[in-house]
Amino acid sequence: MLVTAIEPFLAPPELRALAEEVFAALALVRFASVESLRAFAGPIGLTSELLDRWIKAGYLLVASVVSDVITGASEPYVCLTRSGARTLAQATGARAEGISSTRLRRSSQKRLHELGVADLALAVLSLARIGRIDLQGIETDDRKIATSTVLHDRKGPKRIALQADLLVVTRGDRGPSALLVEIDRGTISVAKMAERYAGYLSWQREGGPERDFSVKAMRVLTVAPDEKRAGKLHDAALEANGGNRSGFLLFATKADASVAGSQSLVDPVARPLGGQSLVSVLPETVRGTSGSPGERADRESSRGVRMKSCSSLGVSVPRGTSRLPAVAAPPQAPML
Repeated sequence: MLVTAIEPFLAPPELRALAEEVFAALALVRFASVESLRAFAGPIGLTSELLDRWIKAGYLLVASVVSDVITGASEPYVCLTRSGARTLAQATGARAEGISSTRLRRSSQKRLHELGVADLALAVLSLARIGRIDLQGIETDDRKIATSTVLHDRKGPKRIALQADLLVVTRGDRGPSALLVEIDRGTISVAKMAERYAGYLSWQREGGPERDFSVKAMRVLTVAPDEKRAGKLHDAALEANGGNRSGFLLFATKADASVAGSQSLVDPVARPLGGQSLVSVLPETVRGTSGSPGERADRESSRGVRMKSCSSLGVSVPRGTSRLPAVAAPPQAPML
């Protein structure tokens, strides 16, 4: 165990695989609450002792953020240091970046939002690891998936920024599908969110998903802190859509979209716009039906979490208002 802590990638194969998966996940999400990381990596062998040793060895950094200013409650979180990123890069050959001191000085609200994004991303990775979903790509850098649209009203045209927090691409028996995720913490007014939903709906009608991400099947999920907030956002979006139903917008709560309850993401827990019946957030893998025989065998025999750049799968990722062409890359190109 001591060797695993000091040189995690010189440990026995099973412990090296654990270190690689944990470090790679942190390189992807940047920050993760201690609770979320334990829920993600506990089932594959991460212990509190090992986590503490990685922290003492300088590979990981632990800090805390105030989660409730009234009670003074705080949320401990961890991130990959530059030393940890170098160790991961040297061991795997994949590019990884550690957290700089500048990033650590961000406000509490921003950090809490980042932890919320990480929690859902780790939930997705957990499902991919056990084969419940066929994960094709995941992007947690909101700058890389930002786009925009123009709304027209009586005051004239207005550009609406559409900058989701997370992009997930999966493959099911009907082919690839994408999910954009908005993590809502109740800090943005309902009126502002209604305008954003109007923008998303307009963007979808104009063919935005296929134009910007090279995928037709796409939905936008809002994860709200509780049922009350989810209901308000749903009603505002429905009004923005003229009372018309749409399966393009989904609404769920944090309790149904977290790494601790990751299994629920493939269960009917999300409410589509204007709908009464709940639907699943992600399509569950149908074993033996998706992909060629060789691809199915690869999925069955693969171990660990595959974190791929969405652009490596023919999904173009816009930067700001630019449009990048879809590019091809090796199927196993990791995103770090």
